[in-house]
Amino acid sequence: MNQHLQSLTIWQMLGLHLIPGALLTAFYFLTAPLVMSVGYPPEMALLLGILIVLIPFELGYLFYQAHKQSGRLSLQDIVVYREPLPLWQYFVAVPVLLGWGLAAFYSFRCIISSRPGKMSLGSWPSFLWCMRYLGSATST
Repeated sequence: MNQHLQSLTIWQMLGLHLIPGALLTAFYFLTAPLVMSVGYPPEMALLLGILIVLIPFELGYLFYQAHKQSGRLSLQDIVVYREPLPLWQYFVAVPVLLGWGLAAFYSFRCIISSRPGKMSLGSWPSFLWCMRYLGSATST
């Protein structure tokens, strides 16, 4: 196994972080109207984008780098940080991450529960409505 790690420039790192999201966003905006016309919620377009665009792009890039480095399609030479975590770190990380996720969902509960007919988790109008609702509730 080759332990040589290539340093990336800031532009390469930015590209590797932003290009998959940009591709997923483009897929979402192109397919959401079609998905909604069939009767599915717009989030279905996002899930399809993850399956059709995001996962193949990211795995394809990893396999491309593996083929470029070693001449074979194996992730063994590309994914080098494979040491398992100590058991105690799982007992710390899992509750912390679950708590963080529950806190995030709980903090936006008014978007989800108080407007059942117009529920949209990613909608700025819903977020602004929530802020107005919370502001008026706390000022009275």
